[in-house]
Amino acid sequence: MLRLSPGQVGELLVSQLSMPGYLGALQPLEPVADRTYGSNEDLWGDVLASRVRASGVVRLEGFLLSEWLPFSAGTFHTSYGRSQRADAQREVLYDGSLPDPQPSPELLELDPGVDPSELGVTKVYSSGGKGGMIAGGIGSIRLKPRRIDVGEVWFMSASSTGVAHEGFPVAVPTDVYAQHSDELAQDGAVRCTVTGELRFVDNSMRVTFGASVPQLYLLVRELHRERRGSPDGLQVSVPISFERDDGTVHAAYANFRPGERGSLERAVEWLAETYVKRIYQGRVITDFDEQTRWFDDADFSLERVMTGSLDARRAGGIAERLRLGQFMTNVIIKNVELNGTLTAGRIETVNQDRVIQIGPGAQINAPIAIADSIEGSFNTIAASSADDDLKRMLESLTKAVAEAARSVSPEQAATMGSDLQTLAAEATRTEPRRKWYALSLESLRETAQTLGEIGAPILTLTAKIAELLP
Repeated sequence: MLRLSPGQVGELLVSQLSMPGYLGALQPLEPVADRTYGSNEDLWGDVLASRVRASGVVRLEGFLLSEWLPFSAGTFHTSYGRSQRADAQREVLYDGSLPDPQPSPELLELDPGVDPSELGVTKVYSSGGKGGMIAGGIGSIRLKPRRIDVGEVWFMSASSTGVAHEGFPVAVPTDVYAQHSDELAQDGAVRCTVTGELRFVDNSMRVTFGASVPQLYLLVRELHRERRGSPDGLQVSVPISFERDDGTVHAAYANFRPGERGSLERAVEWLAETYVKRIYQGRVITDFDEQTRWFDDADFSLERVMTGSLDARRAGGIAERLRLGQFMTNVIIKNVELNGTLTAGRIETVNQDRVIQIGPGAQINAPIAIADSIEGSFNTIAASSADDDLKRMLESLTKAVAEAARSVSPEQAATMGSDLQTLAAEATRTEPRRKWYALSLESLRETAQTLGEIGAPILTLTAKIAELLP
């Protein structure tokens, strides 16, 4: 069974501890031309490609506004997010959508008395699979209102699909929110067209998130309600992390339909009682909702995180108990201390190294955020029957990416690692598919161009590899 590594556990916790950064100072850029969007994909495509930037005025037409803010905004639309979700499909314990679904051997081992009829049509992932889906951009949280320079606002999402984590973060002024709060509570979302200004979150977070997902939100200036009637297709996934009796930490989430009476309560009960307690014999340590307390004993509750009321010494003790190691313990403590002033930033873990064997008597050190990708790429290259020159170039590129990863955020390093693995797998095929390896080469080149001298070897090697491929 896949389990979260200490580094992944720490990242999950630090992600939640970093949420107060949405309240930080703003950093305006030069204005850009107004743009109109009708889909999440088009909007995020332009944001990720830097075709629309902070201070730009954009209009979102026919989007569904909901109270649920994406937990990792934009990740769903990245190549890294897609690869994480694809990998998670190998970790399905039960799929109720299939004809005559049966529990997997792993699920039967975890819960020998499981009754498939109680699982219904749900798809049940292992905790590793759940963690992969969350890493791939699944999950949303709910916050209380906050005060910024324009007054009190509610951080929410606007999604063209009605799936909250696929949408875009928006800040809705309280006077606008109040006009639609009843409908939000009753129907779960409001279909509307919103116009506003793109703004950066806290400056320190902007730097550490990296170029792959610019941390922007839309400050709503105008909201026009569209047709009435309960919106269809609404879905919210609420993420948690939990600790098992053996001290290991895992991730999980459950889906519910906002506006459907009792749906959230059923999702919470399934998470707490069936998934965490029954299947994994664990207890919840992080939650997802600042407005309502669902898990009284959650050590890192969102309420404590957002108010800065979590004691640093207690947080350190929890991190030590979870066996996260001294490095991550210090990271957690530092975030908690910063939360006291609501300026917490995501602390980079990219400089924590892991030793990787790359051949008989040969090894390389790689940052932990990218170590699995580096190791996987070396193994793929070594096992292939590709041309020797191509293999040498790919190995050199793998080393160059591992070195460059020390100079970027964990998220950007992970994206580079995902691109590298895709390239290694595709380039060493008997018949490489150009449209696949070309995307990976281009993504690596785009990142390298932002790194100056450090990225120069990647630019050189990707150009040579492109010449060797059909």
